[in-house]
Amino acid sequence: MVTVMSAASVLCKLRWMAVGSFFNAQKVTRLHSARRLSSSTGLVKIRADPVVSLLDKKVDISVFGLAPEERVTVSASLTERDMRFHSWGHYIANDHGQVKLATMDCIGGSYSGVEPMGLFWSMVQMPGQRKGMRLQKRDITTPYNVTLAVHQEHVLQDTLDSAKTFAQTVIYRHYLSKGVKRIPIREGRVRGVLFIPKEGGPFPGIIDLYGTVGGLPEHRAALLASHGFATLALAYFDYEDLPKFLNVDLEYFEEAIHWFGNQKYIMTSGVGIIGLSRGSEMAMMAAQHFQAVKAVVAISGTHCNALYGEKEGISYRGQPIPSCRIDSSKLKIEDNLIKLRTCFHSGLKGEIQLTHSDAQFLFLFGADDGLTNAPLSARMFENQFREAGKTNYDIVMFQDAGHLLEPPYAPYCGSSYHKVYKVYLDCGGQAKEHARSEEDAWKRILQFFDKHLRVNTPK
Repeated sequence: MVTVMSAASVLCKLRWMAVGSFFNAQKVTRLHSARRLSSSTGLVKIRADPVVSLLDKKVDISVFGLAPEERVTVSASLTERDMRFHSWGHYIANDHGQVKLATMDCIGGSYSGVEPMGLFWSMVQMPGQRKGMRLQKRDITTPYNVTLAVHQEHVLQDTLDSAKTFAQTVIYRHYLSKGVKRIPIREGRVRGVLFIPKEGGPFPGIIDLYGTVGGLPEHRAALLASHGFATLALAYFDYEDLPKFLNVDLEYFEEAIHWFGNQKYIMTSGVGIIGLSRGSEMAMMAAQHFQAVKAVVAISGTHCNALYGEKEGISYRGQPIPSCRIDSSKLKIEDNLIKLRTCFHSGLKGEIQLTHSDAQFLFLFGADDGLTNAPLSARMFENQFREAGKTNYDIVMFQDAGHLLEPPYAPYCGSSYHKVYKVYLDCGGQAKEHARSEEDAWKRILQFFDKHLRVNTPK
């Protein structure tokens, strides 16, 4: 059957179809507008779990209440003393109006890709401050108070402060877990801060050393104690009544090792030492001379006792420890940053000899270290142990990591101002790869000390 419609009836139907399409379009527009307006009517929430945690623990961050496919910026910021840092990531909400940092791509900002902790390791200085800041916690009894926020649209660094904020929350990141004791130490010549875990004992004992900046950094020692290791953050120059410059004798470390290792809360397995940069070389020389040292983590150290300043020197029993002056004629300056790695070569004197020690060694290097020739030092240590037929070592080289391999999820520091030498240094590394290396390195450190120090017999 063929239905024939008159021109009038066709015109009438077309008019009603047009009216229906208009009202349907208006309905869709109203629904879409309602979804888009959800972000500005107080329905958006940003959640973090856990709210309170140790600095090396991951945080799950999610945003709820957005419109499907809404473009937002998620940011993090903190203030420590006079230093202000922040980070930001661009996201597009899923069909449920949610952003989940653990599984979703960040498509721009201070980091990119699926990076659950990208907001933490990608933090950079806020504009308007002196360059070369390195974020380090001075008062480890207090946490970093980190503000997490979600902003309308994809915004850039210089417009974060003025961007419309939908929601925000504050989380607290600690180096020191509840119940860990912090005890300042002044025993004989020994100066430092002791951290004792909150329960049980005796504990594996670790001495923590930092590098040529001197003073007394406490953050890593506090975190180690939070993981069950009694830890002595040991100063050795530019602190209280200690030498102003790095001109010290190994007897100082011998005194510290003897005092610390004989405390009743320390296991009888011997003492471990962890050192970064110059601190790692001091740790190696301590293991070279003192049998009480049973495990050493050497981070970004060189294969030789390198001296940088005219007033520097290391001695033992009145005799100078063999050393070398770096070859400053090969120093490089790029983008106003000093790169020292080219100053190290295999012909330098003062090689640190470790094969007479029965301690276990874990060497951690960043292949892109701007301050030491990491591949060379790794090769020199490898040759030294192999030629002696010894296997009490492990060498890990992290590709695209730089010099400052710290506990994970702190802001990456590719360059910094050295307060002693008063120069800007190129620490090297690529932010994302460096951050992943820190995660890996920290797990290795905890496992290494747990394996080689957690042994106890009656004293």
